[in-house]
Amino acid sequence: MLQEEKKQTNEEESIAIPKLLSAKEVGEILGISAKTVHKLTREGRLGCVQITARERRFTRDLVAKFVKAETFDRDWRWDDAHAAWEAYRNE
Repeated sequence: MLQEEKKQTNEEESIAIPKLLSAKEVGEILGISAKTVHKLTREGRLGCVQITARERRFTRDLVAKFVKAETFDRDWRWDDAHAAWEAYRNE
């Protein structure tokens, strides 16, 4: 009985660790090289899990966060530029 209680406690205390991706895998997902992945990480634009001083890994959530942060709505920017042009033309 004590063994079962101990096992249950350990299972409750464990955390779900997502699969960690290499820079090469992230590069394949984003369509860029592993070298560019490391550059984006050094620039602070792409988050990572620092395994050792030289080893980095990435989660799918970090990659998705990067994509969301780097995405802009072209229509929105076009609307702003168009409105500014119209205001200038009507002066």
